[in-house]
Amino acid sequence: MRFYNPSAFRTNNVDELLKFIEDNPLATVITSKGDETFVSHLPMVATLNDDKIILTSHFSKANPHLAICHEVPDVYLVFHGVSSSVTPTLYSESGVPTWNYSVVHLRGTIRFVEADHFDRDLEEMTRHFEDQRGSSFTSTSNDSYIASMKRGIEVIKIDVADIEGKFKLSQNRALEDRIAVANFLNKSNDFQDKRTAAEMIRVNRLEEGQ
Repeated sequence: MRFYNPSAFRTNNVDELLKFIEDNPLATVITSKGDETFVSHLPMVATLNDDKIILTSHFSKANPHLAICHEVPDVYLVFHGVSSSVTPTLYSESGVPTWNYSVVHLRGTIRFVEADHFDRDLEEMTRHFEDQRGSSFTSTSNDSYIASMKRGIEVIKIDVADIEGKFKLSQNRALEDRIAVANFLNKSNDFQDKRTAAEMIRVNRLEEGQ
């Protein structure tokens, strides 16, 4: 796994990375075959099993990316978190415009859930997201429409080989600059800016409104 990730922004803390995926579950899934690249966007549920991270999701059988994954099971995933532009006018010394953001990159291998585990694993994934909405929907329903939709998907597991987070949140700037940026973003009317400010406060161990 190769991407530009200076040490000031890098994290390999498994608990933090799992929390990040929990909060930002939609992954960009990338597979390369020869000179072609296939990309899909899939929600993921992450679990830790004997110190190994396993992701669960599903593909539509109509998605041509699925057939490629059967041939080339190695995949690269990117999870995106907060992001906001930062103006250098907030800095105490000279600077240039930049972008604060958080991402998690990982590399893994897809395996396809066998028929006898299909309903169990699909329902576990369904409950993970539906419970957050206070929903009683279940994928195990005998409803004919739900049954027909289930026939159109394939449940997958991804065994994670490498995972790395990049939380680029002004850690390379002076403390007063980090405080100034966080305060500025927190006062923004843009919800994304407020999310970035909250992450800056957490990662840089700042006090809100400092």
